[in-house]
Amino acid sequence: MTDPGAGGSRRDFLRWSTGAAALAAAGPVIAGAPDPGGKVAADAGGEFQLDPRLAYLNCASLGPSPIVVTDAIKAAMDRVERNPAAEGFGPMLREADRARELTAELMGCDTDEIAITRNTTEGMNLIATGLGLKRHDRVLTTDHEHAGGSIGWQHVARRQGIKIDQVKLPIGGDDADEIVRLFRRAIKKATRVISVSHVTYTTGLRLPVARLAELAHGSGCVLVVDGAQAVGGMDVVVRGLDCDAYATSGHKWLLGPKGTGLLYIRKPLQERMKAVTLEGGMGVYTASTGTRNLANMLGLAAALAWSARHGRKRMYAHIMGLRRRAETGLRDVRGLRIFSPPSDSALASGVLCVGLPNGVGRQAVHDRLADQYQIVVRVVDHAPGGLRIAPHVYNTEDDVDRLVAALRELV
Repeated sequence: MTDPGAGGSRRDFLRWSTGAAALAAAGPVIAGAPDPGGKVAADAGGEFQLDPRLAYLNCASLGPSPIVVTDAIKAAMDRVERNPAAEGFGPMLREADRARELTAELMGCDTDEIAITRNTTEGMNLIATGLGLKRHDRVLTTDHEHAGGSIGWQHVARRQGIKIDQVKLPIGGDDADEIVRLFRRAIKKATRVISVSHVTYTTGLRLPVARLAELAHGSGCVLVVDGAQAVGGMDVVVRGLDCDAYATSGHKWLLGPKGTGLLYIRKPLQERMKAVTLEGGMGVYTASTGTRNLANMLGLAAALAWSARHGRKRMYAHIMGLRRRAETGLRDVRGLRIFSPPSDSALASGVLCVGLPNGVGRQAVHDRLADQYQIVVRVVDHAPGGLRIAPHVYNTEDDVDRLVAALRELV
């Protein structure tokens, strides 16, 4: 990845990217495997503002931003107020576009295939409402989609009369061939779109997207991917996946500002899109977007630069190492069930879902973990239901061991 200050905007970029020099001087702080020596947040230069008492295992809902990111947001907010129109329609617009450039480098595409949104939901809605589907067209999806990835299709079904079909995904399985067979059997003559999560928010199943793309294109369909639980937690290269559109969030695994998202649309698909927000193109500011939250966009660029500096490959290895440790420990707790693919499976992700014994309330255990043990996870009510664990770079083996010990006491 190129240096965040490269190019003609280097001087302006450095004006808001506070802390970048300190990060470079400090060097990488992320271990290639879980580090039992302590959190990055507490021990590696004070990178995060997390409460040191917490074992925060819920970046799949919202990830904490490094201090360099929040500093960039605050600096941008102060800067625009000194001369709003000159800054807001001048240098800051060009700097905000840097987030698109860094995203294109991260996801393996061209900058003009990336738009900045407010979240994954907005991106998915833009695709669903902009494809121009007609009455009786069909969309094939799964029974494990997040509401943010499915409500757009439901809206189009109500307004335009399309039909939605669902593939029932296996729980805890790791057979990609089976998943592809399920989709192949479910495709109908009128199917125009296959829409799936790259990683399901329920169990952390990583779908074989590249193979589904091959199936979709061979059947004359567009492949749309909800990547909210993927980008930032694993390697995602959209050209390799061969998908047509890919929506993701900046505020989960990417650890960016809350209320940021990213949308990739392959160039040929852009030509048929009818979404009014994209009428003026994919840039950060067009006649069809109106005024944007530039401070958040500059913060998103800072988050992308931060993760690049610290080495994403090692970050992904750290996440999966903690996930593996959690799975191993929880399998030994009587009554618990693992609903996610095994850690050594190609279908595993950083998300781990554990089911509780019959009669043990998920919400009650969640609340006691938070109140009594200062451990933050998420309840997943969607079948099969359970507690969702999502570690990141600021977590350590001690965080995972605390969770395992607490659940052993509680259940």
